Amino acid sequence: PLGDGFGPFGMNVPRINCLIEWNGALYASGLFTLPPSPDYISFARWNGSTWEPLMAALYPEYVYELVPYGDDLMLIGSFTEIDGVPASGFASFDGTDLTIIPAVVSRNSGYPAYKGDGVVHQGYLVVGGNFDVIDGVACENIARWDGAAWLPGNDGFGVTREARDLLVHGDELYVGGNMTLAGGMPVGGVAIWNGSVWDDLGGGLGLASGSDPSVELMAVANGQVVMTGNFDLALGQPCSSKIVSWDGSAWTSFGSGFVLEPGADFRDMAVWESDLFIGGDFEVAGDKNSYNIARWLLPEASETPAARVEVMARLHDARPNPFHPSTAVTIELSQPVHVVLAVHDLRGRR
Repeated sequence: PLGDGFGPFGMNVPRINCLIEWNGALYASGLFTLPPSPDYISFARWNGSTWEPLMAALYPEYVYELVPYGDDLMLIGSFTEIDGVPASGFASFDGTDLTIIPAVVSRNSGYPAYKGDGVVHQGYLVVGGNFDVIDGVACENIARWDGAAWLPGNDGFGVTREARDLLVHGDELYVGGNMTLAGGMPVGGVAIWNGSVWDDLGGGLGLASGSDPSVELMAVANGQVVMTGNFDLALGQPCSSKIVSWDGSAWTSFGSGFVLEPGADFRDMAVWESDLFIGGDFEVAGDKNSYNIARWLLPEASETPAARVEVMARLHDARPNPFHPSTAVTIELSQPVHVVLAVHDLRGRR
């Protein structure tokens, strides 16, 4: 065991949202106490024998995410003060001291505003959640911090509805959530930002019921991006329920997927010894009883061969070209799918 562990046992506590190794030490964030003290803590460090409290917490406020950025460790959460000083859920830690960074979020609609996940992409700290203003800067549910200020989303960097999970794979930023638009482009729960334009992953995911799909968790396994959430269609075709992977051009199913009860969710994914482990609130994975944790054998096809959902496309030349004021572009598809055609000028502007 790591010391006396965390406490107390009650409603939503102890809750560990993030564990990370940074500068040779193990850090934990969430909302918990360090026995025998009854005081709430949201940020702590393991010194090899005991947990060292680094930030006191007010119930029920959390630190959701710890993200290394530059020389600091960034804290993202719902905390409203640090050592009695008002805060807005965003701070940096240099190994000794915490520094509060203004990041008040708000939303014009009736849904509560919040900040959740965070990653570093192309030199920026990217934060996702449900907001349209952060520290007075207009944005759409995702925002970039350059180390000194929040940047506006006037270059198309924004998504409708919630950005629930962020992942960097290669030089691309994957954004998952219940989004229906990314930079004005229709998407199905997930989109890719390459630094200047969005990609809809061939039309994204969907639900046979017609409801909007959602992507809740993403992880990289065997060079592919694995996604879990609420969906059962990829490219408009049936796929494994609630889990698929994207290799940059096609979707792959994972057997028959998962069975989740209403209100249940996935919690985390990790690759260990070449296998993919998934934790959450479920009892069935594929056709097997699997209580709250499941393993997928990545190197092999497993008992149910993975099915790729692909579409062949051919784009014909624009006629006439050059043109003014209009032209016609023909696209041949091997099956009916959602297609977005984007036109860019010589400077790459959409």
